[in-house]
Amino acid sequence: MKAHSRTRGSDAFGAGEETKYWSLLPLLVQSDGRGYSRPPNAHPLIDPEKHTTMSTIEDEQAARRGGRFLGPYQVLHGNRDLSLLFGGQVVSAFGDWLYITALVVLTYNLTHSATTVAALTFVRLLPYALFLPIGGALADRFDRRKMMVIADLGRVVCMVGLLAVDSRERIWIAFPLVFISTCLFSAFRPALGATLPAVAGGEKNLVQANILMSQVDAMSLVLGPGLAGVLILLDQTRVAFALNACTYAVSAITLLSLRVIPRRERNPAIEQGWQTETLAGFRFLFRERRGALAAITLSTAGLTAFNGAIWTLAVVLSERTWHFGSQGTGFLNAFYGLGGLAGGFIAGIIMHRCRLMPSYIGSMIASAGAIILFGISPTGILPFMALALFGIGDVVNQVAGNTLIQQFTPDELLGRVFGAFESVIVGAILLGALGVAPLIGTIGPRASAALLGIVALMVLLGCQSHLRLVETPHTVDGGATTSPMMAPTITGGEIRAGD
Repeated sequence: MKAHSRTRGSDAFGAGEETKYWSLLPLLVQSDGRGYSRPPNAHPLIDPEKHTTMSTIEDEQAARRGGRFLGPYQVLHGNRDLSLLFGGQVVSAFGDWLYITALVVLTYNLTHSATTVAALTFVRLLPYALFLPIGGALADRFDRRKMMVIADLGRVVCMVGLLAVDSRERIWIAFPLVFISTCLFSAFRPALGATLPAVAGGEKNLVQANILMSQVDAMSLVLGPGLAGVLILLDQTRVAFALNACTYAVSAITLLSLRVIPRRERNPAIEQGWQTETLAGFRFLFRERRGALAAITLSTAGLTAFNGAIWTLAVVLSERTWHFGSQGTGFLNAFYGLGGLAGGFIAGIIMHRCRLMPSYIGSMIASAGAIILFGISPTGILPFMALALFGIGDVVNQVAGNTLIQQFTPDELLGRVFGAFESVIVGAILLGALGVAPLIGTIGPRASAALLGIVALMVLLGCQSHLRLVETPHTVDGGATTSPMMAPTITGGEIRAGD
């Protein structure tokens, strides 16, 4: 029967049509082989077990409209564990940016030394490059949730210790506390990346879950420095450390509330040495999957060198080139954060229509173009729009890259692989942070920003042949999908990656 239109309420047919069709009832009952009569209010030509009413269709359409409005946040609906994880990390990251901003300002106000500020920043970032691979090995050996809780509680102690930094003579206290806090986060980060697939609610939600987690830093980058500015204005800078300690406590409480299914215990007979385990993540990234994961890692590193240089470039360009004043740096960073927030919604739309790898490559090109535009922009709104565009592209390529790594890495290696990946990325950020000052002195701030964008494009171009190995997914038994470069096996209803 052809589709028909509905004229009122949720009735499927008009009254005249209903009378006409009820006249066919004897024939319909006779041909019904299941031996039961239809209820008086049922339509004879509609199977009550299969029929989708117009009200149901309207509900589904409303849900789709609501899903488009909510963007990546719709994945939280009905997912208690993901909601807890996301909420806890939003609060924690908000505290991170609050603490970082306050730490820089407090250090400069107490010492009036840019060198001390730079040294403390270097001490804060260095453990990421050194200890993220070790954190990944720990995440694959021990209970990931407990690891994150212990790391959060340790960081609470560090933040409380920073409250003692109230004079130039006591600034030395900040160095070991900041170093230890970052070491703890180096254990936390790989465990978080490896835990996300377990709470996402299936592979179909993994992209949305990664988009959601990408919003954490964007939201906190907009709000955290703002509150820090208020505290600085009120001459209560150190209160930021106490507030950050509270955010870590909130994160620990949410993590304790997660109901993550415990992973299988590793067989002690096949345990490897710490050095072998730590390097396993690097070996997998750079040797397996026919070089595709290595291409993702290197191309991402080529782009994120700009993330290390942006703080210095924003200050110099804002003060010397665009004459925005010192407050212009804050506004530029805010636009980057706003771009990241928008990127979460845009990433959902793009990845609904495109495969992951084309989304990754396209966003990398857009981000590199935004960096070049940032460097050559005249004064006005264009520099702000360029950083907002970079924020959008940064989120899209982060989500696509992380999802590809999660899909093509066995669970027992996820922690070490994420540790190795994050270590390379942080190394690129450190390289950008250390190299931008001499670069500015040699060719100027505008050319430095443009050059970083060009280098990112060149690295991406060099990785193209390996990135293309991630082709259109194929369907395997059970409706699961896989890329030609990965041969999964299905055991107990779960997909396990092959080599």
